[in-house]
Amino acid sequence: MRTPLFRRMKRWAIILPLMLLSSLLFASCGNPPSILEPKGPVASQEAGLFWFILIVATIVFVAVEGWLIFSIVRYRERPNMPQPRQLHGNNTVEIIWTVAPSIFLFAVLAGTIYTMFGLQTISGTGRLEVQVVGHQWWWEFDYPNDHIVTADTLYIPKGYVIQADLISNNVIHSFWIPEITGKTDVNTHICASMSLSLRHMENIQHG
Repeated sequence: MRTPLFRRMKRWAIILPLMLLSSLLFASCGNPPSILEPKGPVASQEAGLFWFILIVATIVFVAVEGWLIFSIVRYRERPNMPQPRQLHGNNTVEIIWTVAPSIFLFAVLAGTIYTMFGLQTISGTGRLEVQVVGHQWWWEFDYPNDHIVTADTLYIPKGYVIQADLISNNVIHSFWIPEITGKTDVNTHICASMSLSLRHMENIQHG
């Protein structure tokens, strides 16, 4: 005879997976902005760095987990198995597991530095300065050379590189247009700067 407690547990065991699957289904609806679909040179370089680090991390994960599973299966205890030989250190193995991770970390460091320098040389037919101010519920875009101010909409002239100076007038904000540029925190009384550009001017990007 089943108690009410077990019946409730069985009911929730069915409801919770259904709720999770429904959430994933609804989350896939629409076309939210994604860093994996870059529309500008800055986002393209950042996406390239992301894929490089992901590949390196995947190689490390597969190698470590593969060796772990092999060791568990190959050296598992069996009936009438003699006591294994006890080891108290292996210089060769210790050198390998010290040098190999260092190589991967230096590769990631080199890729990161290369991308950082590449982001400093974004080219275009011209440069346009824009002052970006984060307000409590909206963004202000001020084009000082053209005496134009817009709210929540950043206009990028064709072929131009936007030099954006970002500041907040109240709290910390995060300025991010995933398909164009990476995220930058905007603080009060501290001016941050970033460069961004679009490949196709007819696109409307959401951030």
